[in-house]
Amino acid sequence: MFAFLKELPVDFTLYSELKINTGYKKQVKQLEQKQPDFVVVGSQVGIVSIEVKDWYLDRYIYKWKNQYVLDKLDARTGNVITSGIDAPHKQVDAYKYGLMSLRDDLPSHIRQNVRVTSLLAFPRVSRATFLNCVQGSNILSAPQAKFYLDADVILFKEDLDKYNQHPEKLLSRFVRSQNIDGKSIYLINDLLMPIECKVGGDNKLQKARQKVLTLSKQQMEWAFSLDPNENYLLDVAGSGKTNTLISKAIYTVNKSKGTNPSILITTYSPDLESSLTKIFKEKVGDEANGKYAGIRIYSIHSLVGLIVRHSYSDKDI
Repeated sequence: MFAFLKELPVDFTLYSELKINTGYKKQVKQLEQKQPDFVVVGSQVGIVSIEVKDWYLDRYIYKWKNQYVLDKLDARTGNVITSGIDAPHKQVDAYKYGLMSLRDDLPSHIRQNVRVTSLLAFPRVSRATFLNCVQGSNILSAPQAKFYLDADVILFKEDLDKYNQHPEKLLSRFVRSQNIDGKSIYLINDLLMPIECKVGGDNKLQKARQKVLTLSKQQMEWAFSLDPNENYLLDVAGSGKTNTLISKAIYTVNKSKGTNPSILITTYSPDLESSLTKIFKEKVGDEANGKYAGIRIYSIHSLVGLIVRHSYSDKDI
């Protein structure tokens, strides 16, 4: 599925296992424990989540017990291996309503034009195999099928094969035509992955990993708390304290009313000053000299230098 979605046009954004952390967004209850396998954002499709299932139907049988639960059986013996598995559509619905809740934070004139779609995909299974091997799948052709699973809105292997050069055309089959402008797309992406949640660092490394790293739950709770008692974060080397500190500064600016505050981040090492500055600029991009210009990063050496230059004449220095 990832190989397929990587062929999306460059103006699409693809998230893998998007983590909506409730420390940042408490009201998104549906996404508290889980995250969609993929989320796609594009001007033609709005927001699309895709839950991927890798069912090995040559080895296992999946049998619907009711509209919410199914059992997993051994194909050779017929014995139940796992009972009471959540039906896939439960996750699909949870992601849809969770993302719709996030969408509510968009300005109303943008929100009304952005559609949220949640799909289920079996990228290794054909539609015929699915219908033949999933016991109880006859319910999919019954009138009440909409309460279980609609086979017409599931992505199967043959769909991916047919649209392997143009995945956006496949997604457009399931989404009402959209025409979202670039500014709106920027706001959607900022909503799904706020800059204060991103982990800065080596961009090349992040691209190689094909994912955007985020702060841990503990780090988010510290960074996004404005409680004056939450003033101390202790953790081991390499745990991400530096990123968390910068995120707290960004979050403080975002939450401020009126004039943006001036925030000073200090370090003991000129090398660390350079590293923090790089991470900060990777997090906020061009806004480093705009909205977040009030955030300054200085080592003690640089700070003393500023004080001296401010307080003494060139001759005295």
